[in-house]
Amino acid sequence: MLHCRRLRPLAWVLLGLLALAPTALGQEEGPLVLVVGTPLADKFSGPLARMEEAVRAGQPNARFESLRLQGTDDLAAVAARISERRPAVVVTVGMAVTKAVMEQVRDVPVVFTMTIVLDLDALDRERRGSAPNVTGVSIAVPPREQFRVMKEAIPGLKKLGTIYTPDRTDALVEAATRDARAEGIELMARPVRELTQVGEALNAVLGESDAYWVLPDPNATQSSALEEARMRGLVLKKPTVGFDPEYSRRGGHLSIYCDRDDAGAQSGLVVLDILRGKAPADLPLQPARRVLYSFNEDTARQIGLAVSDPFRANAEHVFRNQ
Repeated sequence: MLHCRRLRPLAWVLLGLLALAPTALGQEEGPLVLVVGTPLADKFSGPLARMEEAVRAGQPNARFESLRLQGTDDLAAVAARISERRPAVVVTVGMAVTKAVMEQVRDVPVVFTMTIVLDLDALDRERRGSAPNVTGVSIAVPPREQFRVMKEAIPGLKKLGTIYTPDRTDALVEAATRDARAEGIELMARPVRELTQVGEALNAVLGESDAYWVLPDPNATQSSALEEARMRGLVLKKPTVGFDPEYSRRGGHLSIYCDRDDAGAQSGLVVLDILRGKAPADLPLQPARRVLYSFNEDTARQIGLAVSDPFRANAEHVFRNQ
């Protein structure tokens, strides 16, 4: 009995060594997912957390690290900085980072997320030609999906006005024109080359259309252009439609956008597919799967637009002016 008692401390030591054995023997760690973005990526902490949860649900030992790029020098040297970490998958946040990585990184799978891709078909052609290691999820809601929400919100919508910057959003306008036609809507798009032309262009499109649609365009999204469109819409009693809930919170009639948390989880499933052996080239570029909308009830009343009970019930937010 005494002999057994003397062995017990030794047994506990042996058990402890066995527990540490995998680390001591250099057991391979879980795959590294490297999330690359500028400091602006921090505003997507919620969606990125949903992405990580989706990956860990299927690959519990996956590791996550962040790489934050500062300025153009970091973007130019992004390939070297990624190579140092030896990731299994790179996740890019935002179009600038995604483009830089697409141009420089060829030997590691890349998944973009929290990125506005205006023309998924064009990007798909580009990646199949020069970057087959890239796939991902766009947070831009396809125009056809937006038009369907607009038709529910704006009964009798036939003519939809918008402004755009040539050479920047031409492809989006071309695709949107086709989609609008399929939904029985005529898209009346007016080009604007500089901010000083916005006022005249807004007058023209609001005067001849039933509603105004804000595109994710460098001129159309200037704060002065957004406010001018909203105010002219109120005067002319025309609905204005944006792509961020903040737009309707500030007095725009309607905002149509994706569920970013869900898009984060959707991106995580793409990462998981790659960790399980699928090639990025075999995975389609995806739009966000869940579309949301918000509207401003006071603005709707001011422009004389009735809101149906089902439309109100399905809105993520119903804003009122303070």
